[in-house]
Amino acid sequence: MKFTKMQGLGNDYVYVDCTKEELATPSDIAKAVSDRHFGIGSDGLILIKPSKVADFYMEMYNADGSRSAMCGNGIRCVGKYVYDFGLTDKLDVSIETAAGIKYLNLRLLATAASLNRLGAGPFVSESRARRETDEIIKKLNVKAASRNIAISHLSGGNQQKVILGRWLLNDPAVLLLDEPTRGIDVGAKYEIYKIISRLAQSGKIIIMASSEMPELLGICNRILVMSGGRLAGEADAATATQEQIMSLAAKYV
Repeated sequence: MKFTKMQGLGNDYVYVDCTKEELATPSDIAKAVSDRHFGIGSDGLILIKPSKVADFYMEMYNADGSRSAMCGNGIRCVGKYVYDFGLTDKLDVSIETAAGIKYLNLRLLATAASLNRLGAGPFVSESRARRETDEIIKKLNVKAASRNIAISHLSGGNQQKVILGRWLLNDPAVLLLDEPTRGIDVGAKYEIYKIISRLAQSGKIIIMASSEMPELLGICNRILVMSGGRLAGEADAATATQEQIMSLAAKYV
């Protein structure tokens, strides 16, 4: 079972995409995955399914396996899930629940990682969100017709910039980047590299996981090599060779 665990303002749920395939015995699975000692640990299980009357159907189970009608924090994560995983490119999404059809506006997703900075409690300053979104678009050179365009309509490189920009709005001291240039063209890679270099020069700590050798040798200071799920060794990027790194990568295979 493929799943995603998401947390929304205090409630954490396990989310499963059931738009193409049903999940058997969801009540039993909800109890198993929700166990915080022997399972994944969550407040419950949320299945995202097709709907005949809305864009999606949200089927929700509590941690004890009982059915639940709806959860505001849970449905907000459903909106982020269907958008981020490409199940929709709509910015206004309807979600059918046991408590009726709910409507989500996804236009603030560019600032989704920093909503706590954009208002008080459940209220968000749209003017500030627009202003900060425009700043990120300019700073990262995102090529988009407007701030309201769906991220799925952008090129791969610009999608990566938007995702990176979401977290930069929080001004983090440490950034963990997992394959930041996978699947994008050479020109877009170069722009991402420049952004990463600028962040490092500004004092940010960048921890990057990558399977691309030139990328590792070109922009890293230190390279830790994993092999068979274990740390195989460390290399100085300034003097390391591809042969040295490949040798470490094969150490525990």
